Amino acid sequence: MKTFTSSGFTLLEMLVVLAVLGLLVALGLSPYRYFVNTAKVNQAAEQFARDVENQRFNVKKTNTARTITINTSTNSYTLGTSTTTLPSGTKIALGTNATSTITFYPPFGTTISPVGVASPNIRSYTISLSSNSSYSRTVNVVGLIGKVVVK
Repeated sequence: MKTFTSSGFTLLEMLVVLAVLGLLVALGLSPYRYFVNTAKVNQAAEQFARDVENQRFNVKKTNTARTITINTSTNSYTLGTSTTTLPSGTKIALGTNATSTITFYPPFGTTISPVGVASPNIRSYTISLSSNSSYSRTVNVVGLIGKVVVK
């Protein structure tokens, strides 16, 4: 008499495996989404800070004042004649003591005019996700020394 041996998987076993896989994917999506959103905001904040720092460096190098104009409605900023737009899905907002322009003055690249009063004025600009402001970074420009700090 012939005996048949079954090989393969039963429907129940396949369903259990699919349920476990579905659970693992569901648990992994939240940290992945957090990582993607955080990386997007970090990239935008670092890009903005790097460009502000480059303008400050060019002021010290060329001994001429330079201005950065920030446009919050288009989420962009203008450095001289070139306009840079933040990565898609991010926005820039004016924070504490912030104005829509940052002007660096020679010879030290500070944001305080040589004829102005020296005060440790800190301007804050917030970079966040357009859809969720809980993901945000703050870029501070310290007026007295012109230093750019990303928090």
